[in-house]
Amino acid sequence: MTRTALVASAFLLCALAAGLQAAVGVPVDSFPSWSERMIHVLVNRARSDPAEDLVGCSNCPEAACYTPQSPLAWNEDLAHAARFHAANLTFSGCGMRHDSPCQLENDIGNTYPGSCDGSIACACVGQTANCSGSSNSSPWNRLAAFGVSTGYRGENIASNGDPFTIFYLWLWESSSSSNCEFNFQNGHRYNILNGNYTHIGVGQDGNFTVQDFWQFTAPSQKIPSGAHYPQSGTSIAFRANWNDAQSPRRAQVNIDGTLHDMLVERGSGGNATYLYEAALGSGCVQYYFQFTDSSGEVSTYPGAGTFGINCAFDWTNSRLEKTQTPLPAATYPLLMTD
Repeated sequence: MTRTALVASAFLLCALAAGLQAAVGVPVDSFPSWSERMIHVLVNRARSDPAEDLVGCSNCPEAACYTPQSPLAWNEDLAHAARFHAANLTFSGCGMRHDSPCQLENDIGNTYPGSCDGSIACACVGQTANCSGSSNSSPWNRLAAFGVSTGYRGENIASNGDPFTIFYLWLWESSSSSNCEFNFQNGHRYNILNGNYTHIGVGQDGNFTVQDFWQFTAPSQKIPSGAHYPQSGTSIAFRANWNDAQSPRRAQVNIDGTLHDMLVERGSGGNATYLYEAALGSGCVQYYFQFTDSSGEVSTYPGAGTFGINCAFDWTNSRLEKTQTPLPAATYPLLMTD
C-alpha cells in the first residue's frame, strides 16, 4: 500500500458516528500546531473550489469528478489520533504505514499525550514493535481508542515537511483512472475532496504527517480554520475559511489591533477562503480573524486570544481589539487598511 518515501497510501471506511470538540481555533495543549492548522486551511481551501486547486495537477484524470464541498471542522479526537500515529511510527522505525507498528495498549487514547509520548515502551503491548506483525492494531482500532469508533473514516500519511509541499503531494498525486471513486492511486485526493467527511484532525511528530477524517454531525462553525504562511518572516499571507449560507458582509484580519480587509482567494458565497497579504516588521506580531456575516453577527478565529508571528508563542489569550488609527501604508502596503 505504500506509494513513495514521501507519501503513503490512503484508506477509508464506512459506518455511523459519535464524539466532538469545543472551542473553535483555540489550541488545546498545543493541538493544533501552526503547521497542522495551515494544512487544515489548505484542505478547506481546496474543498471550496476543487477545479481551481487541481489546475496544477498534470495527471489527475478524475479531476472533473470533484465539486465544491463544505469545509471540514477540526476535531480533537482525530488530532490526537493523528499526532500519536506520527509519533508511534517514528519511534518504531517501521516506516510509513496505516496499521500501528505493534498491538497498542487498550488505554492509549487516555494516556497519550499525557503520560505516554507515543514511544514503544508506553504505547505497545509487551513494549515491542513488530514491523510486520499480523496482530498489530489496525487504523480503525487506533481511531476507536481515541474515541472515533464508528462512521465514514479515512487517513492520509506523508513525511514531515512544509505544509504546502505535503498538501500538494497528496492533492496532485498521479492517477491512471478517471473513475469517480476511491482507489489506491487517487486515495489522498479523494479523502481531501469527497463530500462524505465533516471533520478532520492533522498530526505531525517526528518523521511523519497524518490526516484523519471522519463523518459526524456537521458542525456550525462560520470560520472553521485560519492560519498564516510562512510560519515566520516579514512577508506573510493570512488565510481563513468561511462556512455559512451566504458571503460575509466583511472579512478581515486584525493585525496588532488594526483591521485589514481580506479578499476571496478560492470558492464563492458561503464557502470560500479569504486572503490578505502583508509586509510586516521583524518583531512579534499578533493577529486573529474577524468576519461579519450577512446579518451583522461577528465571528472570530480563534474564538479567544491571538496567534503570534515571530513571537515566543504560537497563541496567547490576550487580544488587541480594533484601533481607529491605521498603521502607516509602508507597514502594510498590499491591501486596504481599515
